[in-house]
Amino acid sequence: MVGAFVAWRQKNKVDNGVSLVNDCRSVFVGRKKELGLLLKAWRSDSHNVFMLSGMGGVGKTSLLQAWLTQAEAAGWHGAEQVFGWSFPDVSTYPGAQRAMQDFLQQALEWFGPDMKIPPALTEQLNLLARLIQRRRTLLVLDNVSHLNFTLDVSAQIHERQLLGALLNQLAAYNPGLCLLAGRKDVPVSEAFRSGVIQYALPGLDDDAGAALLRQQGVKAETGRLQRIAHSFGGDPLSLRLLGGYLAHAFNGSPERMDSIPIWQDLQQEGFHTRRVLSAIEQWMGASPDLILIYLLSLMDGPATKKELFQLLGNCRQPWFRRWLQPDQALRAVAPLTQVDVREYTKIQRRLHRLHLVSSPAVAPSLDTHALIRAYFRQRVALRFPLMQERFDALLKNCRQPDGAFIMQGAEMGSAARSHALPDLQTAVQATRTLGVKLEQSTQRKQWYRAAILAYHLSEHHLVLGNIPAAIYCARRSVAYAELSHDQPSMLQNLKMLSKLLSLTGGKVEAVALIQRARRSFDASFALPRMTA
Repeated sequence: MVGAFVAWRQKNKVDNGVSLVNDCRSVFVGRKKELGLLLKAWRSDSHNVFMLSGMGGVGKTSLLQAWLTQAEAAGWHGAEQVFGWSFPDVSTYPGAQRAMQDFLQQALEWFGPDMKIPPALTEQLNLLARLIQRRRTLLVLDNVSHLNFTLDVSAQIHERQLLGALLNQLAAYNPGLCLLAGRKDVPVSEAFRSGVIQYALPGLDDDAGAALLRQQGVKAETGRLQRIAHSFGGDPLSLRLLGGYLAHAFNGSPERMDSIPIWQDLQQEGFHTRRVLSAIEQWMGASPDLILIYLLSLMDGPATKKELFQLLGNCRQPWFRRWLQPDQALRAVAPLTQVDVREYTKIQRRLHRLHLVSSPAVAPSLDTHALIRAYFRQRVALRFPLMQERFDALLKNCRQPDGAFIMQGAEMGSAARSHALPDLQTAVQATRTLGVKLEQSTQRKQWYRAAILAYHLSEHHLVLGNIPAAIYCARRSVAYAELSHDQPSMLQNLKMLSKLLSLTGGKVEAVALIQRARRSFDASFALPRMTA
């Protein structure tokens, strides 16, 4: 989950996106001590910030969800306004900077809807701090990255340090509470440390772990459940996945615990989770359920059903199947491309019951835990090395607001070929009609016309700076030229694709494509020669 998940004011409740507070599908297990600590911190006059840290899967988000549910039932414990935000997973400073800018924009629009937002980020930060400090505010920030913080409050404030500066201001004075959750401890300036509580969230104890397994449907006596929970380090995510796996694969019997592999893993975070996911992956086989998880792992965030259906719809196109048919990556996706909407809903419901996706069947988008995404992304890279590369451009285009290929554009003749690249204004005006005409031509199997249109659409995307879309359309132009058996079109389109691939470091693939085309045509057909 990324973005605002709860926003509330006295006499005015606003829902932004999916609310964690209203997403409790089962009774929360354990964490009585931690729930009490959060309530005590809220009621305290001497503590302004509560930092909750712990490795991925230890249950930070679940704890926040449970406490917010209790707080909502109690009328928010006297809070005047509540705002919760979940940050995306980031691993670089530019990513953390973009995430911080998104948070600042949305938070300022909510806290000060009638205020003029200053252009400078530091001014936005100061304004947000004043708006929060004006009332008794509960500010909840989930999945916070340590990349947003700095230890030296006197240092020059860079964009990547904005959240740390906001934290220092709230630690200095805050009539409410700022509640943060992240994977690592966050350094706090000595000047404000007295107003900050830092708490490392441990794993569940054996009793709570046993209760969680029983809640998931594992059938065994308490002592055995406690031993199983202890062997998995009390890790809530691993126990939840394990319980769902045993309940659905073996009717809740723990007798098949030997199906969970044991291996040496130097990475401590997510160790037990990866063990359970390995067993689940083997149990799923080549089912559409597993393919959907693979596709989700290739995306950096939540995916809407529209994006997924558009992706799968493109995979069913004749040109796509013909050009990539020998590719193992495409053959892996084939089972999922055959399902209808009703079966897709069933797949999403099964994955939700297994806790592989966090979105129920009624949700408009699908998301999964960062550890689950990381595991399956690694598995995709091992099993289907070309899948990420094959679908990168396709995934990018599926996120375009007007559809994958329906952009903005102007009329163009079907047989016209201009080798001069269009200017920026012309490119912007041309893409929509080109996209519409291209889809019409493919539906009518007018492959020669489609090859020409795809070639020009690639040129326009190149002018607009959308390199992935340019490469994708160049691939289509080559495929259509092959379908039309037009050798001049094949030559020109291959040159375009080869140049684009060479510019983006794909020279090896360019050579392979040319060699394949050379084998497909008469030896007299002069193809461009490249060296890797």
